[in-house]
Amino acid sequence: MVGDGLSDIVVDGQDELMIFNTTSTSPISSFAHSGEWFWKYNHTVALADFAEEADFETRDEIVLIRGRELHVFDVINDDLVAIRTVQLPGIPAEAYGISSWPLLEDLNSDGSPEIIVRINWNELMQPNQMCIVYDYDAGTFIPERIWSGASWRTIPAVGALPQGQLISLPTNQATSAQNPALLLDPGDLTTSAECQRNIGLDSYYVPYCIMADWEAPLGQADRIIANTENQCFAWDENGDHRNGYPIEYEEYAGLTRPPFPALGELDDHDGFDYADVITATREGTVFAISSSGSELVNLGFPYTLPASVQGGFVIADIDNDGRVEVVFGTMDNYIHIWELGRCSAGYTPWPQCQHDAARTGVLEED
Repeated sequence: MVGDGLSDIVVDGQDELMIFNTTSTSPISSFAHSGEWFWKYNHTVALADFAEEADFETRDEIVLIRGRELHVFDVINDDLVAIRTVQLPGIPAEAYGISSWPLLEDLNSDGSPEIIVRINWNELMQPNQMCIVYDYDAGTFIPERIWSGASWRTIPAVGALPQGQLISLPTNQATSAQNPALLLDPGDLTTSAECQRNIGLDSYYVPYCIMADWEAPLGQADRIIANTENQCFAWDENGDHRNGYPIEYEEYAGLTRPPFPALGELDDHDGFDYADVITATREGTVFAISSSGSELVNLGFPYTLPASVQGGFVIADIDNDGRVEVVFGTMDNYIHIWELGRCSAGYTPWPQCQHDAARTGVLEED
């Protein structure tokens, strides 16, 4: 990951947080940490500027969560400097199999983002799910919310929707027994709404939510998007289906956890005014869908590849030729770079799997 004001690259390994510069092949600084780590289920680092730097510079801090501990680091002269460590409340001493995912967003409009954590653990063979919010400036947690018996190793998003700030928490299933996502009030973590499922099609892998700006006014999230192994959802702030979604993958449906989705204007001459969503199945079919729910067949989608897609997508005009490139890898050791439609001068790219520390994906600009 690369943060604002940071010239270094941040990498979180299984037992070490590492800092690389643009020329190094070995870490220039690191922090060894304990705590359990689950491949594909954890992403324990987030970046944002929410602390006053000791040297009066402006740059992102690094939030690291391992096990029961939340760490905040500054990077000074290419060295990791710990500025805060706190214990996460609500996790019993007998807990094991702990996994987590942090988000950063200014929830109380004080100019500094809060740290939102989705965390899971097992206790006596019983899974538990918790959401918790830490106010860095105040140094306090709001009361956590625990779902006993739930094991949603999922990736939430947070953003300011028309009715206010909401956390969208995927529940990993869209069935008659479980709606695919919960919309939580970040003030007290109560459920504001449950997102609708598709009555005609169940999904058993709903691992991610992102937020998009698909309506006026520009610059504000108004849709929650979730991709699954066999369909893509889009909901409004009330959890209702919108824009012709869900889109079913039909004969291209996958059978397991899909890769990360991404948002970007794949072709600004296609008649659709807002960012498109690109998704894939783990088995190797890539979809591109407009904000109105139309598949971008004019660009040749869907594409079926001979190898598995397990990571995420980067969408940007990487060679400055006025056309959009989509970059991703497949499990046969290839990196794919697709050049698609033309992009406008104000186009904002999707530079990494989660776009930003809140996973908002709000890309439109005035």
